[in-house]
Amino acid sequence: MASTSSPGTARVTKFLVPDVIFGVGVLSQVGHAVKGQGGVRVFVVSDPGVAAAGWTSDVLGHLAAAGLSCELWLG
Repeated sequence: MASTSSPGTARVTKFLVPDVIFGVGVLSQVGHAVKGQGGVRVFVVSDPGVAAAGWTSDVLGHLAAAGLSCELWLG
């Protein structure tokens, strides 16, 4: 996030939206996507239902295979 302001002007904030990818097998690209954004440590936020479906373990595996450190929170 970048912010700029000068005397007498309103504060301006810019948010950059990361790439959005979707489709069959897209979870296998998560490590590449994180590295492309400069990520090194990943905090994965999910819920027990998604974890029970196996998606979080898939994501954690792909992140680890890409050499990224990650932690899962299921709150």
